[in-house]
Amino acid sequence: MNREKWTFNKLSIVALGFVLLVILTSACVPAPTSYQPLTDGYGFEETRLQDRVFRLSFKANRYTEETRVLDYLYLRAAELTRESGFTHFVIVQDYGKTQASGNSAPRMSIGLGFASGMRSSFWGAGMSAPIADDGPRIHYHLGVFVIRMLKGDEVGKEKDVLDASYLEKSVRDKISSGATES
Repeated sequence: MNREKWTFNKLSIVALGFVLLVILTSACVPAPTSYQPLTDGYGFEETRLQDRVFRLSFKANRYTEETRVLDYLYLRAAELTRESGFTHFVIVQDYGKTQASGNSAPRMSIGLGFASGMRSSFWGAGMSAPIADDGPRIHYHLGVFVIRMLKGDEVGKEKDVLDASYLEKSVRDKISSGATES
């Protein structure tokens, strides 16, 4: 009788340890980059190239979808256009790209196990490490636009003109709804 009680307690301790391990490792998963000015290497920034021409960039961690980076670029372009007193803009150049590296980050797996039989109980732990490089890993996403701002009669003279007010509302609605499709 005492042995059965001891086995149950040992099983409970191992199960609790496994649950704690799962909780601790799941808490370590980073979140995608949010819409923000450049902070700790991630976010948006802009550089004025001419009176109404800006280079905008958004750098996001690898947990951020590429389409979200484009949404953030469009949003910043629309905000900056309106803040500068213009109503529309055109994208003069789009340098958007994803950065990758051929070096894999080392990954490890940890496992715990417990078995109980008629006469004895066993528990064990194991660990594994990668043997070979498994190809490129994305380290961050970077999108870059060069925009020219327009207003008044200039709007009708350009192709592919984007309305800053409409685009800002549209992208904000998409982001707030959590949608990720373009």
